[in-house]
Amino acid sequence: MIGPNSLYRFERREEKSLFDEKFERKGNSFFWNDRFLGRISEDKKRFITTRTQEHFFIKYKGFGFNKRLIEILEKEGIEKVIIYYKRKDGGETLYITNPKTIREKGVLIKEEGFEEQYVLRLEFFKIKK
Repeated sequence: MIGPNSLYRFERREEKSLFDEKFERKGNSFFWNDRFLGRISEDKKRFITTRTQEHFFIKYKGFGFNKRLIEILEKEGIEKVIIYYKRKDGGETLYITNPKTIREKGVLIKEEGFEEQYVLRLEFFKIKK
């Protein structure tokens, strides 16, 4: 027989969560499969991440963002997403956008072994060198 506590535990497991066993938040930092995704700034207005050439989607001509991460950033009112892109020549380029643009203009993809992601084409970023 299922008691009230058993039923409650079952219902709790069925709730939709923004986190799963691979997605984790520690303070203002986010991880997927123990890989650092980036962090929210102290002023709570910007999400900051670092990328290299290996993170660039040639097929889509853009950068990918974890779908659940974007949901959280929108919910928390993050105004800017900033990528510090480390170029081969040792310099950096800043790519700046916002969570809403990523969700609305990005292409939602799911490749085997990776999380569901929005890939945003470079044309939707403000670029600073």
